[in-house]
Amino acid sequence: MNREDKLRVIHNRVGIAGSFLFFYAVQLFFSTYFNLYLTDIGYDTAQIGTLSSSALLLSLLLQPVLGFLSDRRQHVTTIPLFLLILMALLSLGFIYVRHTISLFIITCLFYICYTPMTPLLDNIALISGDDIGNRFGGIRIWGTIGYCIAALSAGVILKDDYSVFFIVLCVLNLLSFAFLAMIMRRKGRQRKKDQIKAHINGTFLSRNRFLFALLVAFISYQLTSGNFHSYYPIYFKDIGGSNSQVGVMMFISALSEIPLWLIVDSFIRFLGIAGMVSLAFVAAAVRWFMLYITDNVMLSILLNILHGISFVILDYCLITELNRCTSENSKARAQSIVNTLVVIFARVIGGFVSGYLASFWGIKNMMLFNFLVIVFGFLSFFFIGGRSLREERGKNIEIKKGVIS
Repeated sequence: MNREDKLRVIHNRVGIAGSFLFFYAVQLFFSTYFNLYLTDIGYDTAQIGTLSSSALLLSLLLQPVLGFLSDRRQHVTTIPLFLLILMALLSLGFIYVRHTISLFIITCLFYICYTPMTPLLDNIALISGDDIGNRFGGIRIWGTIGYCIAALSAGVILKDDYSVFFIVLCVLNLLSFAFLAMIMRRKGRQRKKDQIKAHINGTFLSRNRFLFALLVAFISYQLTSGNFHSYYPIYFKDIGGSNSQVGVMMFISALSEIPLWLIVDSFIRFLGIAGMVSLAFVAAAVRWFMLYITDNVMLSILLNILHGISFVILDYCLITELNRCTSENSKARAQSIVNTLVVIFARVIGGFVSGYLASFWGIKNMMLFNFLVIVFGFLSFFFIGGRSLREERGKNIEIKKGVIS
């Protein structure tokens, strides 16, 4: 490897790590504290669910288009860089809006930029991993580290004052942009428009029952996780918790992912996919049921250590299988389609239903609802997988150079 290649690899490693670190910090602040901000300015849970779900639904209209455009760009960072700049500007725009219609419009615009960023960054990690000598888990762990740091610092920064919330969002988006812009192209590997052929359409999931079963499993968990992040912090403060303790709770939740990202490949090879998915569902079921029956602040915080087992296993299996069965020139579109389905069912439909359930049934009882959703997801995974799971038994997810690095 010559000096120029070594410099490019160093730039790309730092750029990818930094972009993941700061964007996942954005995720922590926005997903955890945006609804608390809405509560602070007078919105109830039903209104919050309607606002967030409506904004998400509108943002989904553009997500597959953004994935398609990303596949057709000569450099996969072009679209994410554009979205990060827009999010930084929109973050500042929140400061000046209070009226319902204005808030709805700017929330929709923010979600249009925010929602596709995770699959687009995953696509960058999958494509660039081989080039920089890192597997997906080794890249994705930087997102978890950023989430942990943000969780620890969020309560200290915000306390009970949301005046700096959107300024922090703006700065974090700009930092993610700065690091992502560091990624250098490798000579001879730029993709030309006439070389790109789409191999993905809306039916690719129906042709792979195993992938579809993993998607249903992941949607089930994401629905429950969305309920937790959207509403549980509100209930947590009602039982005596503070914003700082909310941050600690999210920190423990994110911290639990770090060891799992490092060892998930080895565990899947040892236990198999069905065994690992079962473990993920058991951990989720215990977490939600215990949060339902306890009002103890410290126990509520500690129970979130189970998050890593559930999320990392389900996310890793889904991304790996999706990456394995799609061509390089259609990965971003495939990621966008899958992410769109996850958002539709887990956040939009689930958000509408959960918002009204939380309003009429109470936030505490939403943890029981989460438990029932996990049981349904567990049964659905094995029912849908059926013969595909029996064929996969004894096999491992193949992690090969050029498949997932």
